[in-house]
Formats: sequence, structure tokens, C-alpha cells
Amino acid sequence: MSLIKRRKDELNPFFDTPWAFLTESLTKDMPWSPSLDIAEGRDKFVIKAELPGVKQSDINVCVEGEVLNIEGERKKEQEVKEKKYHRIEIFYGTFSRSLVLPDYVDASKINAAYKDGVLELTLPKKEKAKPKEIKININ
Repeated sequence: MSLIKRRKDELNPFFDTPWAFLTESLTKDMPWSPSLDIAEGRDKFVIKAELPGVKQSDINVCVEGEVLNIEGERKKEQEVKEKKYHRIEIFYGTFSRSLVLPDYVDASKINAAYKDGVLELTLPKKEKAKPKEIKININ
């Protein structure tokens, strides 16, 4: 059997599968990862995570050692038998993002707010030790 014929035979089931079923099987309960924006200010970092369709109660934010973890789940709405999907592109299921924190972030003072599908984390920086001034006399 030629390589071209064998590849064609392997791909035929893919093209014979209804698109709604195929996209649903690809997105069903697959791990996904929310998009993040990370901004640094003079005294803090601000992290914004896009979590549309995720309930606040399904989000968990914690710090373990020097790692900030954002985890949760976007649950799929109950299926309605009358619906005929033509395309399913929204990912459902669990998600997780982990970020290593710089040592100058004060993890004990991290604040979180959730509004309109956006999780906003404020990570204050630690007070830096002020440099000690030493006066040197010039002879």
C-alpha cells in the first residue's frame, strides 16, 4: 500500500466526522489555561486573569512556597436536547496557571477581586531595606 493511500485512509474518518461532534470531543473537559496580563508598578504587581463563565466559588488562588497558583473549573451548562450545535469552541473543565513569584513580593498581603469574569490579583512588593549611608572623611 502506498504512503499516500495509507495517509488518505487514516484521514478519511476525520473528514467523515460531523464537525459539531468533533469540536465537542476536542473541547469536552479538556484542561485549558486562562489568558493573563501582568503589570508591574512601583510598589506592586497586578495580575489579571480572564475567566469568563467561571463562578467565583469555582476559583482557587493560593501561594505554595514561591509559586502562585490559580486553579478552578469552568462547568459546561446542562445540555438541552433541542439544541443543535454548529460549532463548539469554548473550553470547559479544569484550568491551572502557576507563576514563580519574585522574592520581593509580600505573599502574605496578596489581594484578590473578581468582577465581570476577570480575576484581579494585587501583589504588593516588600519594603526594601534602605541603603545605609556611611560618611567617609577625606583627609
